[in-house]
This record gives sequence, C-alpha cells and structure tokens, in this order.
Amino acid sequence: MLAANGNNLFAQPGSAASVVTGVVQEREIREGMTFVGTVIPARTSDVGSAVDGRVVEFPIHLGQRVKKGDPLAQLLTALLEIELAGAQAELQAREAAAAEMKQARPEEIARVEAQFAGRKAAYDYALARWQRAQKLHEQRAFTEDQIEEMRSLAIVAQQLHLEAQHALDIAKKGERQEAREQALAKVEVQKQEVERIKDQLKKHTIRAPFDGYVAAEYTEAGQWLARGGLVAKIIELDHVDIEAAVQENYLPNIRMGTEATVSVAALPQQNLIGKVAEINPLGDTRTRNFIVHIRVDNPLVEDGLPLLKAGMFARATLSAGKTVKALLVPKDAVVIGGGPSPIVYVVSPDPKSPQTLTARAVPVQLGVALEGMFEVRGELKGGDQVVVQGNERLQPGAVVAELKTEAGG
Repeated sequence: MLAANGNNLFAQPGSAASVVTGVVQEREIREGMTFVGTVIPARTSDVGSAVDGRVVEFPIHLGQRVKKGDPLAQLLTALLEIELAGAQAELQAREAAAAEMKQARPEEIARVEAQFAGRKAAYDYALARWQRAQKLHEQRAFTEDQIEEMRSLAIVAQQLHLEAQHALDIAKKGERQEAREQALAKVEVQKQEVERIKDQLKKHTIRAPFDGYVAAEYTEAGQWLARGGLVAKIIELDHVDIEAAVQENYLPNIRMGTEATVSVAALPQQNLIGKVAEINPLGDTRTRNFIVHIRVDNPLVEDGLPLLKAGMFARATLSAGKTVKALLVPKDAVVIGGGPSPIVYVVSPDPKSPQTLTARAVPVQLGVALEGMFEVRGELKGGDQVVVQGNERLQPGAVVAELKTEAGG
C-alpha cells in the first residue's frame, strides 16, 4: 500500500521501474460539450504585387515552407536600375553644388582677397587724386573737365572696390541664406527621388509576409503581372485554429483562454490541447450558432509538414455544460498512441503480493482539459495514484518503485 505522503514503503530497488505519480481528483466541473469544426490556418494571405512588371523568377512551389521575407517572385528591374543610377548621379551633383555655397575653398578665398586688395588700392589712389585736384582747383592747376574725370574714376574705383568686398564676403561666409536653402531643398528633392526608385525596386521583389506554407500559385516566370495581381497564397500552420460552431446556450460558459481538448478524425491517435482564441460576437440568425476559434500548436511530422492540415474535420470539447462531478488526472498521466484509446497507468498493490506495487493500464475516454488536467472516464476513482513520469517506458503489470507524488497531487 502507499504511505500517507505518497511514497512507496515496499519498493524493491533494482528490480522495479522508478516513476512519479499523481492523484486522481474528483471535482465538480462544467460538463464537457463536444463541438464539430474544421482546421483552418491561423493566418491566410493572398499575396499580390504592388507594381506592374514581368515575372523573371518564381522560385516557390506548392506545399513549400517559406520564412517571412523569403522571395516569392521577382519582377524585371533593368529599367529601374538605370533610373536609380541616374538619380544617384544627379544627387551627387546637387550635393556638390550645395557644398560649394557654404564656403569657398582656401585657394579661392586667397584669390578673392588679392583681387579685393588690388581694387582697394586703386580706389584709395583715385579718391586721393580727386581730393588733391579739388584742393588745387583754385590755383587753376586742373580744368573742370579734368576734375570731373577724376571724380568719375574715383566713383568707378569705389564701385569696383565694393564689388570685390561683396565677393570676399561671399567667399568667406558662403552664398546668401536663401540661395543655400534653395540648393539644400533641391538636394532633399533628389534624395526623395532616389528613395522612390529604391522603393519601386523593393516592390519588384514580392516576399512572404510571415512564416508559412505555399497553398496556391497564381503566376509563373515570364507572365506579365499587373498591379494588384495575385502571386501566391500563404497560410500559417505553425498554429492552427479549430473553427467550431457553438450553440447560443453554451456560449455564456466559454471565455477567452478556455482550454479545449481537440481530436481530429484523420488522426485518431492524436489528442491535442488548445485554447479559445476568438469568439465572434455576430451569430447566425438561422441556426443561433456562434463561431469560436480554438488555437492549437501544430507539431511537425517526419516529412517536415505540420501534423494538422487546413480543412481537416475536428472535434473540440469545451467545459461549457451543466455542473457535474468528474474525475481529473494530470495531463502527463495520459498515454496516447499505444492502442485504440488513451490509457493511464494506475499504481496499486499486486493482489498476489500486496507488498509489491504494479502498474495497471486503464483505458480512458478524455473529456475537457482544465488547469493542467484532463477529465477522464474509465475504471478509476478519486484518490488513485497514476503515473505521470516514467509511464512511456511501462508495460501493463510492470513492477514499479514510486519515488514521489507530484506536487499538488
């Protein structure tokens, strides 16, 4: 028999299989209700083209797994590449022109400074000569025409001097702010043109929007693809939904995150656990049914394809009925695939040798999934010890050494 703490007082080390057990619980739960449904992809995308173009590469095939960002089709891009090269060259030219407006090079500044110095000297000379002529005017050393000519030369020299001063200021400070802003604006316009062409180039490679499988092909290499034309259908199957119709009287007992036991007619040896992911609040007015989506992780099988395929017939059992008493076992206690129905191994004394613990295989029917446990129906009773670790190695009638009872059991 078992001790109060669940440890086996009569285990025979060396001859018995070491296991961990849990306890069968009898609790009041909502009765499991089974709803029929269909396996559908978690996401479906009919991928189309955002641009017109001729398909030059179509590297995918039906059923192929693709990763997010993988190319599905490549359109011809030769003309766009030429346009991009020209736009980039124009951008470089505009950037160079804008840079020149900021400040002249040192050698250019030196040339303008020399020109300014020469014109300043000429202006100083012309001004001094005119001023001396004015002082000597009373002595009649110069005629009126000569003085007027000197005045005109001084004015011309002054204008040349001011022009040289302006040129020197521009060389040192750069062009005026308005001109620089116009040049920089032209640079930004050209940058946007380059980005536009790059964006067009990017759109010429149609890529997968998420990890998934190719479920349909809509084009081929050499075909002309119009904007909005379909390329391929991609479906996500790493997770799938069981789309089930639930009658309105059961709907109030179903919440987001409610666990469900899922079985698929084509895979009788598989029982999966899912959770309610979506509840459509808009029901069918003829049947009074509401669509509920139960999200299930979809394991891969040997050929690399997912176990559950879209379109399979499925049943989902949800805790949605009236309150009933039920037997619950830890999920890990259920062994699936060893026969026509799931089994659990019950640890109990051997009738012929009460000091020896043996594992008895008990076929069960699974009900609802609840808080890490399964509702089961079979030859069990509350308080029975069931194997939760080590059961994959057991055979019916095997001698076991129970090491401990799982926490909470």
